[in-house]
Amino acid sequence: ESVSYWAAFGLPALLLLIATTIFWIGRRQYKHTMIGGNPIALVWRVCSVAWKKRKRRGGRPAARSSSWLDGAVPDYGSDTVSDVKRVLQVLKVFLPLPIFWCLFDQQSSRFI
Repeated sequence: ESVSYWAAFGLPALLLLIATTIFWIGRRQYKHTMIGGNPIALVWRVCSVAWKKRKRRGGRPAARSSSWLDGAVPDYGSDTVSDVKRVLQVLKVFLPLPIFWCLFDQQSSRFI
């Protein structure tokens, strides 16, 4: 008829405890890599170098199909620049989310 409180919250808590234990037991099999430097500063440096080189070219990309970030490839390499491009694409999706949730939470408020 109805599920008790302990079954509704105790079972998921038990399953989370089991999953955490499994992860903790297997921690020696994980590959631990340390980040070399600050990734946010790296993204900022790549963007600033690319922007400065774009300004020197008169505001247009080097090639017709290239991105404005491709100007930083000689300084930082194509792998780093492509990673920064991916980060900026993800930011287009996730950057508006805090603004959305701030506005959404104002709907239940009486403060005008």
